[in-house]
Amino acid sequence: MRRFRALVVAALATATLTTATLAAATPAQAHPVAFLNCESGEGEAFCSVAVTQSFGPLTIRWYINNRARPEFNNQTDIWSSCPIGSYIGVRVVVTDLAGSDAVAHSVRCRAIFQ
Repeated sequence: MRRFRALVVAALATATLTTATLAAATPAQAHPVAFLNCESGEGEAFCSVAVTQSFGPLTIRWYINNRARPEFNNQTDIWSSCPIGSYIGVRVVVTDLAGSDAVAHSVRCRAIFQ
């Protein structure tokens, strides 16, 4: 009986320690913060995302004109062709263990970089 009690006490102590360790690893912020910058020129749009306050593995999902672009996933910089004079909508969603943040930007496709 004493051996069984000692095993139960040891198991509870380990569970409590594990829970305390996981609680200590909780991020201070509720979610990552994404910053999106886009420029265009020569019939192409270039966009770059910067992320702060991320916690754990980060995933990046890109959308152009409301269409998912999986070929750009998990990249911080992308290029896309666009018809000169048109506007394209770019949205990026970043997600980590604490949550997600989405930012969008409308880009006018230009013939030259400005």
